[in-house]
Amino acid sequence: MIGRTARTWGGALLLLASAVLSEAQAAPAPGQVYEHPQRKYTVTVPAGVRIREPGDTVDIAIDSDKGYGVILQTTDAGPDTTISETAATLESAYLGPGKPWERKIGQEVLLIAGMVAFSGQYEGEGARYHVVITRGPVNTYTFIFRARSEAFDKLNPEFHWILNAFRLAPGDMPPTPAAPAPVQPTPATEQAAPGAGPTVRRFAEHRLGYAIEYDPEWVLERPTAEAIMLSGAEGTDAFYATVSIQNVTPPDAETAVQAASMAMDQIRTQFEKQAKDVDFERQGPYIYKKDDVFLLGQEFAVSYLQGKQAYRQWSVVVPRPEGKVAYIWSYRAPADQFARYMKTAERILASWAIAKPEQSAQRR
Repeated sequence: MIGRTARTWGGALLLLASAVLSEAQAAPAPGQVYEHPQRKYTVTVPAGVRIREPGDTVDIAIDSDKGYGVILQTTDAGPDTTISETAATLESAYLGPGKPWERKIGQEVLLIAGMVAFSGQYEGEGARYHVVITRGPVNTYTFIFRARSEAFDKLNPEFHWILNAFRLAPGDMPPTPAAPAPVQPTPATEQAAPGAGPTVRRFAEHRLGYAIEYDPEWVLERPTAEAIMLSGAEGTDAFYATVSIQNVTPPDAETAVQAASMAMDQIRTQFEKQAKDVDFERQGPYIYKKDDVFLLGQEFAVSYLQGKQAYRQWSVVVPRPEGKVAYIWSYRAPADQFARYMKTAERILASWAIAKPEQSAQRR
């Protein structure tokens, strides 16, 4: 059902958020563990719920006497469909007048089982729905949570708990090389030969307020309207090395500077809640200066465990020159491959051209 791959994407790091249980919510007692007989992923459910296998397009359905239900659909991961396209297909079938989802409440990126995922919330006919879509090289996973609108906020943390306990099929797990591979040449610094393709690709969107360049061997995806994600193509060693940029607008922020500060605090809190063996190796100020745009932000490097896989991540958080938006730029990779693709990440960061406020205004 969904496309190219969600893998362990760098920038989604930050959005460990949505799958985090509130501190005020006690984690439910674990109950039955379901393993799909063919695909071999596992789902742990809270004690006291019932699991059904309806067949057809639904692998399992989870029913709780508390008043919620969850279904999980899996399909083979095709090579040509992105996560956002899969979400759009689902919305075309269920969202709109006369359909079960009357309105869309919001969407974001989150991380489950070390994979980037689309997260959308919808409402209709007295119920609210939380849809999460992710994928690996082999399988696409679509979770749909449903509860009555008045009970949704109280019950949704149990869905988060189910997501946190979810384990990918073996074929969707990031590889662990036996030894670090040698550093490869950096194609983006080479000149194109006559008749050859471009040495770099360029992404620019006026609404997001920036442009960026990246290696032609890498692939760009849009998990949401506010985020871009870059990585090596599927089947290459760089597949699990990812760079992402996300525009975030904390609801309580009154300025872009305040938005950046809040985003930084949230990222740190999420790592401490969601990951293991978290080590913030460094943190300090970051100065962005390019084409008369001067911004003061922060950067940090962190190492941590997600499941059994060790990762390293480098993130930069800066305020947008206008409004109440912060940019979060991140590079993430398995720890044993982090240094290998650092130069690629640095080139992407160096190319990042944030628009002046007047440039953004002229194009609106």
